[in-house]
Parts: sequence; structure tokens; C-alpha cells
Amino acid sequence: MKDCRLTYASGLLCLIVSSGTSFSTDCPLIPNASFHTLPSSCPTTKNNQSLRESASKMTHINNMIACSVGGGAKTRSRLPSKKQQVALRATQAVELEEGEQRQIQRRQERGMAIALSSVYFTVMGAKCALPSVLPMLLAPSTGLTFSPSWTLPPQQLMARQLTVATLAVAVGKLVLGPVIDHVGGIRSLQIALSLLAGLLALISTTQSFLVFAASWICVDFIFSSCWAGCINAIHQAFSADQWASRVGMLAAAARAGNAVAFALFASVLQYFGTRMVQPWRVVFTVSAALQVVSVALLTIFGRGVSDKASADPSEESFVPNKKPTMKDSLLVLRRESKTPEFWLHLVSRSCLMVFASFLLFVPTLMSQVYRSTPAFAAQTGSIYAVGCLLSISLGSSLYAKISKRKQAASLVALLGAAAVSSIAQLLHVAGIWTLSETAAAGFPPSLYALARGGAKSSATIADVFDIGGFGLLAAFNGYVAGIEHAVKC
Repeated sequence: MKDCRLTYASGLLCLIVSSGTSFSTDCPLIPNASFHTLPSSCPTTKNNQSLRESASKMTHINNMIACSVGGGAKTRSRLPSKKQQVALRATQAVELEEGEQRQIQRRQERGMAIALSSVYFTVMGAKCALPSVLPMLLAPSTGLTFSPSWTLPPQQLMARQLTVATLAVAVGKLVLGPVIDHVGGIRSLQIALSLLAGLLALISTTQSFLVFAASWICVDFIFSSCWAGCINAIHQAFSADQWASRVGMLAAAARAGNAVAFALFASVLQYFGTRMVQPWRVVFTVSAALQVVSVALLTIFGRGVSDKASADPSEESFVPNKKPTMKDSLLVLRRESKTPEFWLHLVSRSCLMVFASFLLFVPTLMSQVYRSTPAFAAQTGSIYAVGCLLSISLGSSLYAKISKRKQAASLVALLGAAAVSSIAQLLHVAGIWTLSETAAAGFPPSLYALARGGAKSSATIADVFDIGGFGLLAAFNGYVAGIEHAVKC
């Protein structure tokens, strides 16, 4: 085809140069063009021989065109018509718009990932405030005011307060799940973090133990909604193929928040310990301020997804733009409770909850059992949290690559090491074996809740898994806080 067109162009140029004759054309390649053989004689020419040669060349060109393009109708069919050009432009516009929408969606997903990471980073950081300053709150010179009419000592009162606060977490897990599913994860997180900021600010200014106790019980009650709120927000903002990575992101953010908060609070206590009588107030003030940052991020990046319909078109009885009711959440929970997988996740999470939450009581253990300073206790908690973070970020990826047999062996080894460590701590507390201060120094249920609960009941199922664990943890908290040792500040 290319050679034929070159021949056509060369012949046309030769004809024009040699004859200088004007002509009309009818060629499909050039609109309004027609080539005809010239007559043998013409009064306008001076050299009939040259005209005959030009006519011969023109005839040859017409033959080449006919053989190369196969006729005008066929050639015109290969060129896009006006309708095809309009359709092509429309398709290109749609593709451009879809590309821009994908870019906007990716930016929104990155923003939501940052916002949710910030939420659990700041919330778990705030949970480290009380363990970091608990000895100071009980000390007569730096602590809260206890009424002299109370018969129980301050340490026992604090132990009971912690027990009730942890039970408030379990109660919150029981009642707040359906509410979160109905309101939506992003909006519920905004409300919860705003309330947390206010309560932590109130604690930073109060001197009364009663005000502190009531505020911290409310803090734990609201804290119970944060994990389920994040699970529901993940369902709102991310596709199913991203759920596992986003849940792992929350786990890493939680442990990073613990590590950074313990280290930060240790520095705060060291710096303000010699400059003010009650440095623990600064710790709660910083915790309150951090919640404001998370609320701002959720407001900025969650605006585009907070008002979306929570229902999933693949689910039964789907109605567009209709939020799931509490009845819908409970119906899904009832359906899933009849499966063995539900009870497997419930039992495993309940049994491991004490180990998972022991991180928050490392400073209390160091202060009350090993009589370390609050600053050193907080530093120990930070190191403990870093170990948890490394196990999540590195250990989980290595665990997924090994065989089933090695996975079972590693689980037995890890649980055995945890049991040995717990027995060693128990022997130390009982006075049988003395440990020095220096020597002392998994999220499948969440994915199950996302996959089976969906938009209607993901938060409800996630909360139900935690009720038993936090119930056991309440007794554990009361035991740890009630260990009678001299308070050292």
C-alpha cells in the first residue's frame, strides 16, 4: 500500500511538472478529485507528444490506484465516518474521566488509610496515659484527692475503678456494635474521638478521684467503639481485596501508638517531673490534643465516603441508600452464630485478649512489682510495644510463608514461651523466685467480621468477639492494680 501511494504521488508530480495542465480528479484518497486520460490533441498545448506521454502516465496512475485501494467505495469504508469520530471522541472522554476518577479514588483511599492509622495510633496512645502515671495518681504528694470518709485505701479504690472501667469496655462491645453499623464507621469515629478528647481534657484538670473515675469509665466505654468503628470504616472505604492489609495496618498503628506514647510520656515525666508538682496533667493534655488531629483527618478524607450507602448490592434485600438497622445487624449475628467458625474466633480472641492487652499494664507491673520509677516503667512499656510492632510487621509475613507444620510448631513455641513468662512473673509476685528489674524488662477474627458481617453487622460481630475477652480482662486488671506494694515516685 505504501509503495503504491508513493508511485501515485510521483506520477502526479511528474504530470503537473511536464504538462502544466489543469485537471479535475475523482480519487477516493483525495476528495473532489477525478483523473481522466487526456485526449490525443489539445489546442492549449504546444507539444502533442508530451501530452500523450502525460496521458499515458496518468492512465498508469489510475491503474495503480485501482489495484492498491480496490476502488473508492472500499477505501471510504476504511476511513472513520463522522458518527464513528464522534463515538471515538466520546469514548476517549469517558476513558479520561474514568482515569481521573481512579486517581481521585486512589488519593481518597490513601487519605483514609492515613486517617484510620492516625485514629488507632492516637487512641492506643491515649490508653497508655493511665498506666504511665498510675503511681503518681496514688501518691499523696502528687496524686488525686481521696475522701477521708472512705474506708478502702486509695490503691484498692483504683483497682475497683479499673475493674469497672474494663467492664465498661465489655458493655460497650455489647451495645455499641449495632449502633456503629447503623451510623457508619467514619461518623461514629468522629463522635467517639471528640468525646474522648473532652473527657481526657477533663481528667487533666480535675483533682477529685470521683471525677477522674467517672471520666475514665466513660473513656473506656467510648474506647470500646473504636475498633469496631475502624472495621466498619474499612468496609466503607476499601474494596474486599484490601481488607487484610488495612486490618494489618490498624494493628501496626496500634502498636506504634503504644511504643511512641510510652516513650513520649516517659520524656514528659522526666522533663516536667522537676518543674511541676503534678506532671501527669501534661500527659492527659497531650492525649486529648492527639484526638483532635485524628478527627480533623477523618473530616478531611472521610467526606467523600461518610455519606455513601452502607449496604452492599451483593447482599440479600439490598435497598440503595438505606442504612442497615439494628435488626439487620442482629439478624446477621444470629445467622453467623450458628456456624463453627464464629465460635472458633470468639473463643480464640477471648483467650488471647489478656495477653494482647497486657501491654498496657507493663508500666504498672514495673512500678508496683519491681518498684521502678514511672519514667523507667513507661520506657519499658515502649520497648515492649516495639517488640509487638516488630512481631506484627515482620513475624506475620514470615509466618505466612512457612508450611502448616512449621506454623503449628511456631504457635506451640510462642504460647509455651508466654506461659513460661507468666509463670515466672507469678513466682516472683508470690515470693518464690526473685527477678530483678532489668530481667523483667493476630487478626483473623476481624477479617471474619468484615467478610461475614458486611455493611450490616461487621461492627456488631467484631464487638461480640471482644466481650468475653474484656470480661476476663476486667478481673485481670483488678488483680494487677490491687497488688499491694509501696508506691515509689
